[in-house]
Amino acid sequence: MRKIVLLFLVLFSTSYSIVLAQSEQKVLIEVFTGSWSGYSPDGFVILENVLASDTNIYAVNLHYGDAMESSSTSQIESFYSPAYPQALINRDSTPISRGSWLVYATNKLSETPPLDVYFDSVKFNLSTRELEIHMRTRFTASVTGDLRMNVIIVEDSVTGSGTGYDQVNYDNNTVGHPYQGAGNPIVGMPHRYVARDYLGDEWGISGIIPSSVSSGSEYTHVFNYTIPASYDYEKISLIGFVSYYGSGITGREILNVIRWPEIIPSSTVSIADNNLPQYTVYPNPSQGDLHIVAEERTNIIIVNSLSQEVYIGTLNEGHNDLNLSLPQGLYFANFSNENNNWIQKIVIE
Repeated sequence: MRKIVLLFLVLFSTSYSIVLAQSEQKVLIEVFTGSWSGYSPDGFVILENVLASDTNIYAVNLHYGDAMESSSTSQIESFYSPAYPQALINRDSTPISRGSWLVYATNKLSETPPLDVYFDSVKFNLSTRELEIHMRTRFTASVTGDLRMNVIIVEDSVTGSGTGYDQVNYDNNTVGHPYQGAGNPIVGMPHRYVARDYLGDEWGISGIIPSSVSSGSEYTHVFNYTIPASYDYEKISLIGFVSYYGSGITGREILNVIRWPEIIPSSTVSIADNNLPQYTVYPNPSQGDLHIVAEERTNIIIVNSLSQEVYIGTLNEGHNDLNLSLPQGLYFANFSNENNNWIQKIVIE
């Protein structure tokens, strides 16, 4: 009898063991730049090559000393004291020279992070220009330390006139360089990946994640932000990350990152209206396996970026699982019933 009971206990404990999948490392490159920096155009070329090497590498340009400088980029510049254009790569070292960005970022991708970061939903009210950003982190390993969540507002292809925008270009006469003949300065330069604001200031929001975290734990935060009228919301993207907050230059490492590629206004949903039904979609981005929590029974239609329908179905109240075999790209889920309509962006990686 003892042998039978022991065998039952072994089988029972084995069948209910939970193994969390390893997190996938993603990389954030924060480039120190300025319209006055003559070597920055060469850095722009190198950065585009790095981004083209892997879709899990993201970038922001931190402007200093020009019209695109913000209080956060100024604080980060003051803390790291870089040369220009150097960059931070997940903030785990001193600033890195542009010739080493690709090797360093590629090596970083091979690491296994202790957590994943998700944007569960992003809502934008066009009339008020208010953003409501639902961010979540899920730990796949135990971690201790001062961990903080943050979101960067990124605007692409920013242009303007005058010395605060015209880009000094030391490669104007460099034969064969992509910026040869572009001018010095480059008048009307479209500045890419401009870091406009850090919603948790430059070092993130404390108090959301405890100092000791066990594997399997999840933490969420809602960031609220009003996009200034001078920013083009159609060129805004978001980067979310979780980082340490330590005392030294190497003590503020970014553990993992996620990117939301585009802001889509919803004319049918006010983000201030808490009486509307809510639909939580996660993980987002995903590889096609979606979990959707609906407050009521509703219809769902998913379309691709060409407005072609790729999925039509019905969600029940509560938890719903979808397995979508779709190419990588941007999709839109339209939730609708007789009372309400709501659009959610979905990214398939």
